[in-house]
Amino acid sequence: MSTPLQQEIGRTERVLDALLTERVLEGGPFGSVTEWVAANILAIASLTTTDLQGALAVRAGDLDVTLERMSNAGLVMIDGDRVTLSASGLSALQAGRIKTSHVASRITQAITSADREATVRTLSAVRDIASRFRESGIPAK
Repeated sequence: MSTPLQQEIGRTERVLDALLTERVLEGGPFGSVTEWVAANILAIASLTTTDLQGALAVRAGDLDVTLERMSNAGLVMIDGDRVTLSASGLSALQAGRIKTSHVASRITQAITSADREATVRTLSAVRDIASRFRESGIPAK
């Protein structure tokens, strides 16, 4: 049975995913949340496909499909094993970030600084635990 924390994490994840998909990505050049996240990662620096796969936490086949679509849309440039965000990819990312910044600002304003610190600690703990299980596997019991 889910605890209230598990339920809130799940609900929050779903509504944020829907918000990003329906209000930021819809009608734009990014075809998925994975493409959006890849663009955000590549805006920092170009990466090898292996490093990008690890950063995105996706399977190699899924990354191939994502990069093919992004390349065909002109969002990235692929040179051998290196992937770079294109100028049009950066422009599309910046346009989407205007929308996400507005939402993030409203969320930040709605949470007191003391609650923000607790929220960051909680989310960090959730992410760290999930990352460890992702790396080591989930025990059968």
